[in-house]
Amino acid sequence: MVPSGNGTHVLIGESVRWARMSEPMSVSIVVATRDELESLGRCLRALGDQTYPCEILVADGGVDASARAIVEQYGARWLDNPDRIAATGWNRGLDAATGDVLGIMSSHAVPARDYVERCVEALHRTGAWAVGGRIARFGGSGPIQEAIARATSSPFGVGNSRHNYADEPGWAETVFPGMWPRWVLEQVGRFDAELVRNQDDELSYRIREAGGRIWYDPAIVVAYEPRASLRSVFDQYRQYGFWKVRVYAKHPGAIRPRQLVPAAWLAALTIGIVALGMRSPARLLLWPAAVGYSFFILAAGLRLGGGRMGGRIAAALAAVHSGYGLGMWQGLIASTCNRLRRTRT
Repeated sequence: MVPSGNGTHVLIGESVRWARMSEPMSVSIVVATRDELESLGRCLRALGDQTYPCEILVADGGVDASARAIVEQYGARWLDNPDRIAATGWNRGLDAATGDVLGIMSSHAVPARDYVERCVEALHRTGAWAVGGRIARFGGSGPIQEAIARATSSPFGVGNSRHNYADEPGWAETVFPGMWPRWVLEQVGRFDAELVRNQDDELSYRIREAGGRIWYDPAIVVAYEPRASLRSVFDQYRQYGFWKVRVYAKHPGAIRPRQLVPAAWLAALTIGIVALGMRSPARLLLWPAAVGYSFFILAAGLRLGGGRMGGRIAAALAAVHSGYGLGMWQGLIASTCNRLRRTRT
């Protein structure tokens, strides 16, 4: 399916067309959740209050039976997700959805009241295959969560992933949560159920490889509650790094230099420390590079916060970068071991 240039989209070989902007499009949103009752209620309340009506489906991978009651309270459709990961939950919901336009949502997210309306308008206006907007992170349980929110919504924390912070609309590599015309997912497929993390990035890569483009608009806003401790955000980004390696194995063209920086910094720091103890000549190169990067993180934290908050933000940045870097090395080792195991069998 390709944009025709006149406000419609044509599925090659079939007489299926996108309706024009003047014709209403039905929308389905799939929420993936797992034992997150408080945040699930906030998410469903926001989806139920949209200026553009939408079908709401909830794929529940939790063990708490109370989730089903919350789903039904807000008039949403409950679906069981026995695999308990987001990708399978979203896929189950997308398979059951009836909308012309399909979207996903995390139960940690709270979309703005005009979220659906703006997404549908952007799809028609731009001819994009996917649209999304700004992730407005909020932290309400203390200074550490606030520091994590600032760290993960800045270029210092997430590089040039513009959908996390950019002020201007434009074409992007990916968006989250994301909304697509139904035909896009029929053409490129659903989420890769093998991936516990980075499912959205992998789907976006397939969209771009198929010739589609992804539109980012900061006027489309989704509030997202970040992790509340340094340990939890470290583990979150460790998982991101781990599963990013699997994405690279599937799609080598998806590799971006910026995504390799945390792993390179962690390796330089580790080797530099070892080389310093052994008085190796390598310390003359690696140790200054590692120390310089560490000073960069501290300076970035102070720029984003200042005072004690600046120190907390620097700690959050260190947790994000070291977690992601460690995860990539773990993923690389696991991938190498799997290849060796397959070779021997």
